[in-house]
Amino acid sequence: MEKLQQLFISVEAARNSLLDSCEALNISQAHFKSDPETWSIAEIIEHLVWAENGGISGMWLAIEGLKTNQPAWTGAAILRL
Repeated sequence: MEKLQQLFISVEAARNSLLDSCEALNISQAHFKSDPETWSIAEIIEHLVWAENGGISGMWLAIEGLKTNQPAWTGAAILRL
């Protein structure tokens, strides 16, 4: 459990660092796009929020699937660490 707690602390520190780096921006700066094909800072942060939420939800579904012997996916693993 200590490793999990360390991971939570690391994620929280990264999130806080990102938000601290954007704190001084005004609304125009946050939404500025250097060209139509790039994302603004606001879009990047929104993407990170959705990705974090989706990642957490997906992990909990996978954990619950393992607990109930109903895995969230089957077949060969694509990635091996």
